[in-house]
Amino acid sequence: MRLVTFAASGRERIGALIDNDRRIVDFLAAHDGAGPAFQNMQALIEGGAAALVSARKLYQNLDEAVPRRIPAMLFFQPRSVL
Repeated sequence: MRLVTFAASGRERIGALIDNDRRIVDFLAAHDGAGPAFQNMQALIEGGAAALVSARKLYQNLDEAVPRRIPAMLFFQPRSVL
């Protein structure tokens, strides 16, 4: 599972690449907006093992997820975490 930060509807979102890196599973949309761990990548990291398990379940259950096409220039540059 390759985690990504991307933009959707003018907001920073997190998800995972699927379909040979051509689409993204948007964790917040797939999780119906619930769960603070899917607000951003830092929140997912701070959510620890339980948050990662939830992310993996969304990734593995793609029928319930909301995949998005990846438009050009969508990815954010990594930033340092203090």
